[in-house]
Amino acid sequence: MHDGVRTKHCKNDHMRECLVIQHAFQANGWEADVWGLRFPNFETPPDFNSYDYLLTIENYELEWLPDFKEITKPVKMQWIIDLHCINPEVFRSVTSNMDIVLHSTKGLMDSYKQLHPNQEHIWFPNGLDDRHFTNRNLERSKDCIFVGNLASREPLLRAVEKLCDVELHLMKTGDEMLDLVNSTKVHFNSSIDIDVNYRCFETMGCGACLLTNHLDELEELGFEDGVNCYMYRGIGDIPEKLKLALDNWERVGKAGEEFVKEHTYTKRVEALISTLTSKDSNNGTTSEVPWKLYIIANRGATYVGVSPDPVRRLRQHNGEIKGGAKYTTSKGSGWRHICLVSGFRTKIEAMQFEWAVKHFPPRNAGGIENRIKKLYGVISKEKWTSKSPPACDVPLHIEWLEEPCDAGDLPDYVTQSYRIN
Repeated sequence: MHDGVRTKHCKNDHMRECLVIQHAFQANGWEADVWGLRFPNFETPPDFNSYDYLLTIENYELEWLPDFKEITKPVKMQWIIDLHCINPEVFRSVTSNMDIVLHSTKGLMDSYKQLHPNQEHIWFPNGLDDRHFTNRNLERSKDCIFVGNLASREPLLRAVEKLCDVELHLMKTGDEMLDLVNSTKVHFNSSIDIDVNYRCFETMGCGACLLTNHLDELEELGFEDGVNCYMYRGIGDIPEKLKLALDNWERVGKAGEEFVKEHTYTKRVEALISTLTSKDSNNGTTSEVPWKLYIIANRGATYVGVSPDPVRRLRQHNGEIKGGAKYTTSKGSGWRHICLVSGFRTKIEAMQFEWAVKHFPPRNAGGIENRIKKLYGVISKEKWTSKSPPACDVPLHIEWLEEPCDAGDLPDYVTQSYRIN
């Protein structure tokens, strides 16, 4: 449910949040409809009580919304994106009739929860719309640009424009925006407040090297300075960081492009679905669903990923249901599980471990044996990544579904079991 508001920047209409969220639900095998002001179906509202879930995406025009008190069957959800720059009062009349509030910015959840303690509040970060923000393989003819609006960032952006010769491309939308981000080595970004904005993910999706302001929330999501992006802590930090970015843009850009594949809206919705279905099975109380790492193989090719439901994820990779990774679906059906790794306390820990396995040297070594050796290599480290907890604090368990190769010894805090057909 979205107002579909059209502005002078209507070249972005096909990128509206409601459409990418609809696509993400459909990619996860759910039926999803969009209805709202200015959409063709607005004059014929659906029977809202025929749905299991209802999601209203951030709206500023409220008079067209239905009477949520009359909608009793679905679990009612509200996604708040711009709490960092919009008065909370704008959202509160809707929130009071919701069951769940999704927040783009984790750092603002607690203060808003104090206003609405009866609703459940869930972190649902912004992500990548990988239908549109992709690497177009254009010539990277520009060194560093900024694409966006000025807003409260104007003093910083004007200073950076003069200090570092960063090109400012203001209010560019649609294909023009996509081509600009695809034509630069480094894309400069600055959040308006503590928000992790769209540009962080979009820059990486387009294959440019991201240079953005440091945020704890970025690090929590897995952004790593000097690895998959560069982060500055103040204007005085920018010239040095920009020089590093320009010297290493290709390596860091490629790492960012790989990293952001785990932050698509399809992945975001997959996690949300797991939370919602867990809530249903726990009589209305939500507990985080355990995430597992899986290694799968198919005719010599291998793939590693994380999921709260590896069995369903395998069906996606095999093309039985929508939502498999491009790499796996391009190889056809026949994917099978080699092993499952469990014991992660949070999704973030699982993603940190996955990143470490994918990036364990040598990067280009393929095959099942090399993939298992990388798994053992990461498990044996004191910390999987610079931001992960000590490995000994997370006692992992490996469940083998095929006989493993001899890849060495495991630490005492790692256990194994076998379920080999």
